[in-house]
Amino acid sequence: MTALVGPTAPPEPVDWSRAELLAVRWAGPDLLSHSYAGDALRHEVAELAARARPLLEELTGLPVPPEAPIEILARDEWCRRNVRLARRLLEPLTSRLGARPAARPLARLGRRVAAGELGAVLAYASRRVLGQYDPWVGEPGHIYLVAANVIGAEHRLGVPPRAFRAWVVAHELTHLAQFSGVPWLHGHLHSLVTRVVEALDLDPAAVLAAGARVLEHLRARRAVPAGGPLALVMREEQRRAIEEIQALMSLLEGHGNFVMRRVGVLVDPGSERIGPALAARRSVGGLEGLAARVLGFEMKVRQYSVGERFCDAVSRAGGPQLLRDLWEAPTCLPTLAELEHPERWLGRPGVSPAAPDGTPAVAG
Repeated sequence: MTALVGPTAPPEPVDWSRAELLAVRWAGPDLLSHSYAGDALRHEVAELAARARPLLEELTGLPVPPEAPIEILARDEWCRRNVRLARRLLEPLTSRLGARPAARPLARLGRRVAAGELGAVLAYASRRVLGQYDPWVGEPGHIYLVAANVIGAEHRLGVPPRAFRAWVVAHELTHLAQFSGVPWLHGHLHSLVTRVVEALDLDPAAVLAAGARVLEHLRARRAVPAGGPLALVMREEQRRAIEEIQALMSLLEGHGNFVMRRVGVLVDPGSERIGPALAARRSVGGLEGLAARVLGFEMKVRQYSVGERFCDAVSRAGGPQLLRDLWEAPTCLPTLAELEHPERWLGRPGVSPAAPDGTPAVAG
């Protein structure tokens, strides 16, 4: 019998297999996650997470699901997970474009350039990221720690390993608490990402032009706009949506650091040097700093400091209750300008320090 074969699906605007191949190749070898050091990290992280959960819940007022897995990954596996994440996030775009990109003369080259750009971003990140919370994988999401980066950072910074790991675990558990304890947060972030992705048009010629502009930024030592290399093919309305995402991510990361500093010290008191060491780690210079600026990671670094200063200011003004009220509704979230100038958010109608009886600080 002759098998009937249906129509072949058109190629997507990114060559995902190539992006994964390049990301893994450029990330370089990493054997620590499968060594005794990786096993020791895995056991210690589980213990630190168990100690941090009740402290974090008391500080934030948000629940921390105990069933969320904390996975210890090698760099190559982290790259593979994030290629799959990028593919899921871009699915609305690829569904809308259908066969249109494949029919264009530059389609094949454009797919390869897009794969190269994504591979470069992930390879660079895979050598820097300590931990990651992925809210897009099931419920309540997954936490990843990159073993080689955690262990390597401990040695380079000269900090006590257990205390350092307590801080990293507390930061990622805070993200878990944010997405698990704030019912609207996942949907709100998803809607913002969808707004950006659905409005993108990865025309092969535009992707090639974006690649050329990345090279121009590299030569001029300038950072790409917020959003990384993809921002170079965005129109103004997409950039505005990106600003909303940047504001939310800055708050999430800053709140993660705010909680991390307080919970990390309680989980392991030997952590006096970790704050300054982490700040120094983020102040990267030389060729690595240039790569961070070109790939858009400079904005990621600023998210931590700007968001944390905002949370510090809100906490000083209204204590833990006012910080909790940030998560009441999307309308309570600060804008980028308010993050830079917390007094503007504190001056909003209905925002005031918590009353002595504990009533909410954000009205409405």
